[in-house]
Amino acid sequence: MPSELMPWERRKEESGKAFDAFACYRDLGSGRSIEKAAEHVRKSVSLLKRWSSRYSWVERVQAWDQEQERTATEAAAEAAQERAREIRQRNLKVGTDLQRLARAGIAQLIERDPVTGEPRLKRQLKVTEIVVLHRYGTELERAAAMVPTDQATGPDGEEELDQMLRGLRQAEFAALVEAARAVTSSPTASPAKRT
Repeated sequence: MPSELMPWERRKEESGKAFDAFACYRDLGSGRSIEKAAEHVRKSVSLLKRWSSRYSWVERVQAWDQEQERTATEAAAEAAQERAREIRQRNLKVGTDLQRLARAGIAQLIERDPVTGEPRLKRQLKVTEIVVLHRYGTELERAAAMVPTDQATGPDGEEELDQMLRGLRQAEFAALVEAARAVTSSPTASPAKRT
């Protein structure tokens, strides 16, 4: 069973010369006119007007224009999706690299107590030293994996950091947790003073 012709394709009853004139008219784009097409194909304007009427050029080029717009829209959407995929993949790698750097940095700052074998800090940490790399690495990874923030904020994301910092003294750990919460929470307006 033959497939149905698209409106902009040559019709069975349409001569080759008539179709060539139509194709020229069609391909002139939004600034098309019978006069311009007649000049291009070196035929009279009156002949092209007859062919236009007989073979429904106006309706056919409207269908052609809609198809071109649809195709361009699809191509643009596919290109945008591919670009988004590339960005997600790059951000996933950068995010995991930043987390790896944060873990390595934390590991370098912890040593074992020679007597008790317990982990301890080699020096006093600034809260931001740990939080910033971990936070941004995690955020990039979540974005690249397209995990909504409300689904990713649970014990899983914090557990890894907790494990790396188990040996910190309670006060240091409490300060770190408090700073992490301050960094990751969105800024809010200060509440009005109560009277």
